[in-house]
Amino acid sequence: QPPYPLPPPTLANVRYGPHERQVLDFWQTQKTQDHAPLLFYIHGGAWNHGDKDTITRGINAPQFLDAGISVVSINYRYIRQAEAEGVVPPVIGPLHDAARALQFVRSKADEWKLDKTRVGAFGGSAGGASSLWLALHADLADPKSSDPVARESTRLTCAAVLSAQTTLDPQQVV
Repeated sequence: QPPYPLPPPTLANVRYGPHERQVLDFWQTQKTQDHAPLLFYIHGGAWNHGDKDTITRGINAPQFLDAGISVVSINYRYIRQAEAEGVVPPVIGPLHDAARALQFVRSKADEWKLDKTRVGAFGGSAGGASSLWLALHADLADPKSSDPVARESTRLTCAAVLSAQTTLDPQQVV
């Protein structure tokens, strides 16, 4: 796929957590005054490499912006970083980072003019697996949390994936 030219983000390297890789870029559509739906992009790379900047090779984000859909592209901790932090199993690190980034974005819905009821995820490979995990996992929202971000939903309206792992069960992966 050719790279799709993308304008600079509306907001770049926005922190959604304390780790250096817990950052995201946000592009706000200019095609609507209403709260826009959101495309939530999760990059691939076997949870061991890759970057949010690969969005220009992963999808035609300008097409979404032109259709009135805002776009977010996230980074997340790699497996090795989660392992170093004692996360067991370490894949929980990048998966929970994706969930936290989604909750963070939803917490910005009014400020960023987003419709938090219309959020679709897309990713390839590990990003696809993370998208499927978000789509199929129970909602991680904690309505009683003192953290307003943690009170937001992790549910998706839809997920589209490319070359995604279909299981995270180590017995089936082997």
